[in-house]
Amino acid sequence: MFINVDLHLRVDPGEAHRNLGLVVIESDGPLVQPHHDIACCAGGRAVKAHVTSVRRRRDRLPHVYADTIDKA
Repeated sequence: MFINVDLHLRVDPGEAHRNLGLVVIESDGPLVQPHHDIACCAGGRAVKAHVTSVRRRRDRLPHVYADTIDKA
């Protein structure tokens, strides 16, 4: 399922999450949950990531925090 989110992505564990803004992600279900794996296109590359946290507000897109799984 494709979902619009405000994505915050971290490439290396020692770095801070970078806000990529509005990104369409692919997830297994209609709601993104912590510990889910997602896929998206960021910086012109296909990225797979593991969700570490999700912050939801009624009137905004969900803020999804994720760590990349691989750098390919």
